[in-house]
Amino acid sequence: MANDGELTIYSQAPSDESSLREVIYSLLTSESVKRILKRAGHEDAVLANRVVTDR
Repeated sequence: MANDGELTIYSQAPSDESSLREVIYSLLTSESVKRILKRAGHEDAVLANRVVTDR
């Protein structure tokens, strides 16, 4: 799709969902949150999209 700027967005399904998830995670998650998730053993679950809550 075109927009008012110089950016063109092409819609297509990701070829590798886990790689895409890692890129989004690295761009949106602060370093302190990454350290907390890693220390708590939840980083892999977040990246694999298998986070489960007990509530």
